[in-house]
Amino acid sequence: MLYKVYRDPGFTIVQHGKELHSWQVLLNGVLEVKEEGLPPKLLHVGESFGMPAATQVLKQQGDISTRSADCHILSIPRSEFLHIINQSELNTKRLKDEEGKVVVVKELRASVSGGQPGDVITAAKPVSLIEHLRENHKSVDPDYTEDFLLTYRVFLPEVEQLTSSLLHWFKDSSYRYKILSIVTSWVSAHFTDFDYNPKLWKFLEDFESELRVWNLKQELTQFRQLCNNRTLHRTISIVRDKSDPIPLLVGGAQIGCGTFVTKVAEGSSFDRAQLRASDQLIQFNDTKLDQFSEDRITKMLTQSIRFTLVVRSNKIGTKEAIQRSEDDINKNRVLDNQPRIHSSDSIGKTKAFSGFIDSLKQKKPQKRGRLEDLPAMTLPTSKLDLSGQDQADTTSSRISMTTSRANMTSSRSNLTSSSSRGSVGLNREAVKLYCDDNVFKYIQITEETTALELVYIGLDQFEILEDVSNFALCEVIAVHAGAVRQKQLAPMTKNLANRLSLSSRYYLKDNRKTESLVQEHVAQEMLRDTVTNFLLLDPEEIARQITLNSFEVFKKIRPVEYVTDLFGLKSGFGQENIEKFAEKVNTEMYWVATEIVTEKSIIKRARMIKHFLKVAAYCQSCNNFNSMFCILSGLAHPSLKRLDETWSKVHGKWYKVFEDLHDLLDPSRNMYKYRNLMNNAPCRAPMIPFFPVLKKDLTFIHLGIDTKVEGGLINFEKMRMISREIQNIQKFSSMEYNSRTMFNLAGDTGSAARLRRKESNTVVTSNAKKLYDKGLMQRKVALYLSEIINFDEAKLRQYSHACEPPSPTTFVSTLQRRSLPDLTEINRGNNQAAPAPDTKSDKVETESSLRKSNSVESVNSKRYLSALESEIPGLGDTGRQEGRDEGRPRPEGAEQIPPVVPPRVDKLDNSTLQSSFRKKLEQARAQSVDSSVQPVKAFKSSSENNSPHSTPPPVSPPLLPPRQRRKSDGNGATTV
Repeated sequence: MLYKVYRDPGFTIVQHGKELHSWQVLLNGVLEVKEEGLPPKLLHVGESFGMPAATQVLKQQGDISTRSADCHILSIPRSEFLHIINQSELNTKRLKDEEGKVVVVKELRASVSGGQPGDVITAAKPVSLIEHLRENHKSVDPDYTEDFLLTYRVFLPEVEQLTSSLLHWFKDSSYRYKILSIVTSWVSAHFTDFDYNPKLWKFLEDFESELRVWNLKQELTQFRQLCNNRTLHRTISIVRDKSDPIPLLVGGAQIGCGTFVTKVAEGSSFDRAQLRASDQLIQFNDTKLDQFSEDRITKMLTQSIRFTLVVRSNKIGTKEAIQRSEDDINKNRVLDNQPRIHSSDSIGKTKAFSGFIDSLKQKKPQKRGRLEDLPAMTLPTSKLDLSGQDQADTTSSRISMTTSRANMTSSRSNLTSSSSRGSVGLNREAVKLYCDDNVFKYIQITEETTALELVYIGLDQFEILEDVSNFALCEVIAVHAGAVRQKQLAPMTKNLANRLSLSSRYYLKDNRKTESLVQEHVAQEMLRDTVTNFLLLDPEEIARQITLNSFEVFKKIRPVEYVTDLFGLKSGFGQENIEKFAEKVNTEMYWVATEIVTEKSIIKRARMIKHFLKVAAYCQSCNNFNSMFCILSGLAHPSLKRLDETWSKVHGKWYKVFEDLHDLLDPSRNMYKYRNLMNNAPCRAPMIPFFPVLKKDLTFIHLGIDTKVEGGLINFEKMRMISREIQNIQKFSSMEYNSRTMFNLAGDTGSAARLRRKESNTVVTSNAKKLYDKGLMQRKVALYLSEIINFDEAKLRQYSHACEPPSPTTFVSTLQRRSLPDLTEINRGNNQAAPAPDTKSDKVETESSLRKSNSVESVNSKRYLSALESEIPGLGDTGRQEGRDEGRPRPEGAEQIPPVVPPRVDKLDNSTLQSSFRKKLEQARAQSVDSSVQPVKAFKSSSENNSPHSTPPPVSPPLLPPRQRRKSDGNGATTV
């Protein structure tokens, strides 16, 4: 077995008439087959050529040559190829039916557990595949059931044959627990099949009935619990006829549970919308139903004609609601049968006691687990008379809610220390608390800190020694210019830091004052804080939120979605998640291009490129290869490739970062560098793979292997390969990201390691201001990412030309970067020809002479172009018509920078351009011998002095790319 690599296109691999002694398959690149009398045929990756599976030696028909560069071919000699074919035939068994037709193809394979080898189905009829489910195949094919349940939808358009077989086999005691395991695996892995298919839902109900018939109580309970955990929310739209009966409901807020459907009229609009018994009603249009009673929900359904419902299957909840409803009815019956007591004394005592308890609740705010931190209070020492008459003095019976200044200060100190002790194990956060005079303090809190606790801490920080009942925590939101909205938070409100937006603040409000907390100029300042700038955002935080948002969508992609999308199947569940993730790829790529081309400043555009490279490096460090490649693809977009002036401002250090990351996009050998990076990652999960490559691998299997073989048999080996590929994809999302350690997943090497801040994710700072700034940056990044605008191709091209307008200058320098001599020799008027550069420095010197700034390049190249426009028709319009200013060439060390693509030239060839330039060169030299005036008229600039005694203007040395260091020797020569 040989591995061949052909670097150059146009190389002939096999000539016409040559004997074929090997079988070859193309692994990378494109080949072209030219046969006399026939149009050329292209061979792509995965296609084979050479010797067929025959014993006689054949000859090649037509020439096979490389069409693209970097073609990789795997060649297997004739003897090895025939041995493989013969061995495969010896291990293959074909089972036939009574009519002599092949129904099953099996292959002998080694056991996975190391036991005896066994037969594995490679192709069969659908009926035989179903029959194979109940056989014992754990030793040689342990994943057959999972592969079948994932891919049966490809070759079984109707599932009645499968479900009827499972119910029939379940009645046989020898297969009962085997079938129970199959159905349990089906429900656990693909419950959406049942949720959106009425026939399969009917099968679940029949299967539960069979469990009850065979008295499998424990299995029935576990099966119901599994179904209840796997169910998803469904949104159904209903257009109700006035004559349609309303479904029977049970439960509701009046008995402390949800509302469930117990019966749906057959043939009604609810039945047609697939509302089923045991469905829990979650939402009616945009209204959540958890606080509504059964009667109220029934009334809402009766009065509505067109509406949507969000429901979920919940059989266990339905059963509990029915039981609670029956218990409530029985309880009411018992109370109705008991005699009622109408004693006025007892009524008075009950009212007095309840009034006392209410006063305690109003005046004594309780804090969970921190009663010792509350202000000291005096409880009544006298005995309470339930009749309303107190035996002691009235003043001694009252509850004193006011404390001394010393006690209050001690209480607040205890509360602050208690808050710090309680933050162990919780994420530390910080808020900025303002007083009514706009003086603020940074206060460190946790997620469990309540609004009342923050008021206590704030009073202590501001040294306000007043009763805490006079103050409250108020959220002030700037709505628009000069307008604000104030909202007083409930005392037990938690998660205070995450509730804040960029246009809101927390104020310690004195309840005795009625004036507004915020003046107009302060509201204007709050609104200015909502304006975000990409260059001021932390690239690490951008990468963090992009990764978490992408992973949230990626992990929701169900295995069924890959199959339905690959084969183009219709599904009730659809491909919502996989389409959303594919849209994210385009969104992130166009986001990069749009953000850069909309910036007018060239310095800021260069800084944006550097900023995006940082984000890409951080994405790599947390195994987010999808976003990393999307950013690199955005930087390589044609609207950015042509911005040569912008790229020239990027520092050389960041070119190295770009090369390190861009090197992973090398498509040779099926992107082996990217695959090696994934395979060698210290942590395989969580990981977000590059989505286009992921889909390409699945498409390669689907298009490269036939679904049906040998007379209509299902190629189950193909199904097995697709299933294993999807299972490998699912492993990437088997673990969740940890926001504290997510940037340490890729190890400590590479560009990301050089950019990573020291201990940025592992050390929790105790500085409240730093914590607040960190939370503020998180909110700013979240707001920025929610407002991303993407342009289409036409608009990107328009903005790109506005940044750097197309000009014929770069057209000439790009087209003939090596053929043109150094124009500085003409400007100097040197009579002697310039010395020929040596071979090693030829490329550097030539590119150095062409790497000029606008001031030098416009003097030299435009002069040369103006001389040619008069002789070559259409030359002056070619570059302008195309409008494709593709930028300057790159130095030798920067091949990975977006390549320069020269514009199309219709009326100009290389020989014409060179001959015209030689003619002008000879004229310039002849004029320089006869006259002391050095510049050639054709190249004369309007800025030059027309005096015959003037000297030619000094010519600056050509500018070099920013990545190279230049040094002048004082005589005008420049060395690199």
